[in-house]
Amino acid sequence: MDKALWHHPNFTKVNMFLCFKLQFKLENWPECVYWLDEIKRLFCPVKKSAIEYKRVNFYKALVEYKRGFEEEALKMLYLIENDDETLRKMINYSIDRIINKEEILDNKVF
Repeated sequence: MDKALWHHPNFTKVNMFLCFKLQFKLENWPECVYWLDEIKRLFCPVKKSAIEYKRVNFYKALVEYKRGFEEEALKMLYLIENDDETLRKMINYSIDRIINKEEILDNKVF
């Protein structure tokens, strides 16, 4: 993925998320982390309570899980304060799947 692409004025947060999602499906974990960090840097408010910030952290936890770091992923998921109903459902679903050693289904988290 050409990293200079996101400097284009029409390259939005949605496009960046699609780049992350593609890299997630390709299991290219360093690129996943790169795109999440860029989304957080460019589009998330400074407040750590903002929903966008929490969602980026949620997806970072999924990347850690997919990389084989289950305990780290669980810690990250438990630390996200989830006052948003959709995010809360995604987090609870993911925690249950990790604990029960089941695959996390992409259609449940994207």
